[in-house]
Amino acid sequence: GFSYDKSKVEIWLNQDSTVDIEEQDYFVLNGDLERLSRKFSGKKFDYFAKLEILNPADKPLERKDYTFANKAESSIDWLIPQDTYVGQGVKYTLKYKIYGAISFLADKDELVWNLIPAGNRLKKTEAVIHLPNINIKKEDIKIDLSTDAINVAKDIYRNDKSVYEIVNGSEF
Repeated sequence: GFSYDKSKVEIWLNQDSTVDIEEQDYFVLNGDLERLSRKFSGKKFDYFAKLEILNPADKPLERKDYTFANKAESSIDWLIPQDTYVGQGVKYTLKYKIYGAISFLADKDELVWNLIPAGNRLKKTEAVIHLPNINIKKEDIKIDLSTDAINVAKDIYRNDKSVYEIVNGSEF
């Protein structure tokens, strides 16, 4: 099987309500493997576009080597060199655009994002959220972070395992 070792995610919230995401996922591979998967627990999106997966050498995978499923739970699956792995670390970069990830509620707009795939204990997670270049007041921004390891609600949270930041005025 495989597990996540660490992950760095950058999220761009765009003025047109789309969301651009780039995540660098570091995996530890064990056993007979031929594919990896990124699951989005409990998430189904309106539309998914511009998917690109970069291999450990930062070269794009061919389109025939990956799939995206948008069912009750969305997922991305991609082929890796078929082999028997023993504790091997590899990095894959996923880039994609999502439509329908933001909820427009009566009292707020909300993005709920699964940074850490279920059942994984990452050693380090880093997430940077880029807001659209519009007049957003710092007091109107809130990050709620929940995992089975920690529960935090702060604008900026740092410890030796995780970094969560808000960067205003940036688009992908």
